[in-house]
Amino acid sequence: MAEVSFSVGAVLDAWFSQKPTVALMGEFSAGKSTLLNLLLGGEVLPTQVTATNMPVIWMTYAEEQSAFGLSHDGVLHECDMKTFTQDNQQEYLLLQLAMPIEILKRIDVIDTPGISDPRLALDALKFLGPYLDFVVWCTAANQAWRQTEKAMWTSMPPSLRATSILALTRADTLKKSADLEKVRRRCIREADGLFGDYAPIAALAALAARSDDGEVIDPSSWTKSHADTFMMSLEKAITLAVDACTARATIAGSAAEKAPATKPAKEKKQQLAAPAKRAAKSTGAPKSTGKEAISRKKKTVYLSDTSDLINAISALRQSEVVSSSNDQFFDTIEHLFNTFVGEKQLSEAHQSVLGRMVLLDRSDNVSKDGVLAQLERELKDFKESAWCALDQIH
Repeated sequence: MAEVSFSVGAVLDAWFSQKPTVALMGEFSAGKSTLLNLLLGGEVLPTQVTATNMPVIWMTYAEEQSAFGLSHDGVLHECDMKTFTQDNQQEYLLLQLAMPIEILKRIDVIDTPGISDPRLALDALKFLGPYLDFVVWCTAANQAWRQTEKAMWTSMPPSLRATSILALTRADTLKKSADLEKVRRRCIREADGLFGDYAPIAALAALAARSDDGEVIDPSSWTKSHADTFMMSLEKAITLAVDACTARATIAGSAAEKAPATKPAKEKKQQLAAPAKRAAKSTGAPKSTGKEAISRKKKTVYLSDTSDLINAISALRQSEVVSSSNDQFFDTIEHLFNTFVGEKQLSEAHQSVLGRMVLLDRSDNVSKDGVLAQLERELKDFKESAWCALDQIH
C-alpha cells in the first residue's frame, strides 16, 4: 500500500492542503491509544474504531460529527459509526472522522493501527508519508526504541525527522527518574538525527490529573506525568506544522465539506472529492489499468498537447462507453486523464488544475453528454489560458 491511485491521492491531497497533520504511530501496545485520548481530551472515538485491525483514522474538526470511509479506489462513502463493524472495515483505506474537538481546530490528528508485524505496518502506513507534517512515535519507556521500530520509522520520509517527536510512553513504569533519564539518553543516542525531540509521557496519569473540560486539577500529578514538558514539545511541533501548512497552497475544500450528500457505504456512485497536487509523490510508474500511477521523471514539454486530451474526450461521444454503466464511463475518463498526466510528465501545479476537472457528479441521473461537454469546455479554457501557454513543465 505504499502506492495509491490518482483518485486516492486527490482526496488525501485535499485534506492535507487544509490543515497541518500529525500522525500517532508505534508498535502494538505502545500506549498510543491513551496518548490519543490525552490529546483529544478523553475517550471520544467509538469503540468500533479502536480495534487494532482498523484502518487509519483521520480526524478533523467539524461542528457536527460525521464519518466518511475512503475506499481503495478513491471513492468516499458516508459511514454510520454506530453500526460500523469488522464486516466493512477492510473496504476502506482509511476513515475520516469529523468531530467538535478543540485541538482539531488547529491540526488534523491521524491515528494509525498498532501492528505487531513490522512488515504489515510498513505496507499499511507508508502511503501516509507525503501527507504528514510530523509524527508522534510512541515507544513504551520500559522497552524503548527497538530495532523493529527503527526499521519502520526509517522507511518513512526523511523530511519528517526534524519535526517529529519520539514519545517515551508509560513513563511511570520506570519508578526512578534517573532510570527514565537513562532511557531517554539512550534513545537520543541510538535514534540520533531521527527525531526533533524526545519526550517522556505518562498519559494515563496525565488524564487523571485533568478534569473533563481539560483543566489541570492536580498540578503535582500533571508535572510528575511529564505532561507539561510533553505538551511544550507538541506545541513547538504544531507551530512549525502550521507554518508549513500556510506556505503550501490550499487546493480544495475539506473532502467531507465539499462532497455532496453521500450515499451509504457499498454504493460507489459519489463525486470525487478533490484535485491532485501531490499524487505524483504517492504513486509509481504508469500502469495499464484505469487507476494507473504517475511517474515523476523530469522532462520539458508544452501544454499545446492538451488538444490530444480534448480529442480523446470528444471521441468518447461516438464510443460504446457512453452507453455503458456509470462506473465504466467515469473510470474511462479517469483513465484518459491519468494517461495524459503520466505521458506528459506534468508539474504538480498542472496536475492540480487537471485534477479539479475530474470533480464529476457520479449520480445515476447525470447526463454523460453534459459531462463530456463540460470537460471539453474546461480543457479548452485550460489550454488557451495565458498561464498555461507560457509555462513550461519541468
